[in-house]
Amino acid sequence: MCLINIYHNPKCSKSRKTLEILRKKKKKPKVIHYLIETPKDFELIRIANMLNKKVSEIVRVKDISIERERLLLSMDNYSISRWLSDNPKYIERPIVINHKKNKAVICRPPEKVLEVL
Repeated sequence: MCLINIYHNPKCSKSRKTLEILRKKKKKPKVIHYLIETPKDFELIRIANMLNKKVSEIVRVKDISIERERLLLSMDNYSISRWLSDNPKYIERPIVINHKKNKAVICRPPEKVLEVL
């Protein structure tokens, strides 16, 4: 098992910068292209727990409509995680997990990755 995972979107500048920081720190993360390797609903719940957040807080709300945001906020964690698993482009990114420390962070800005190293 790799000790560090990054949920990565190569088209995202923040995600690319975060990966660059990890590599400069001599870390060799498992790069998960979450748009291709879509996390399952239970994985998203686990990630949210590691972030000390509700699943609704890992939704990339700037990319969704106000109506959809209101609907999501009325749903429970499991329902939101299922929706995110079916619609991974709405997962906030990048997310880095350090399994050894059992910590995770949404790397916005990318330098936040240093919090889990």
